[in-house]
Amino acid sequence: MVMPPSDPIPEPNQPSSFEEALTEVIVSWYANSEPVEGRWEIATPLADAPNWVVDVEKTYSDDEPEYDPELID
Repeated sequence: MVMPPSDPIPEPNQPSSFEEALTEVIVSWYANSEPVEGRWEIATPLADAPNWVVDVEKTYSDDEPEYDPELID
């Protein structure tokens, strides 16, 4: 009997980490002028699984941008 590998093989376009997946979602929504900032409460359907709260807040780096970021908003 052949046992499957312990680590699943990622799909070609599948993000390699949670942070990468979250970054893709935020950047994509921002690029499409969709609201990104907010607070979401995610309830899982299983009693033994935790619920989650996700806060997304816009911040700017300390570097001086070459453009006015408020014009993009």
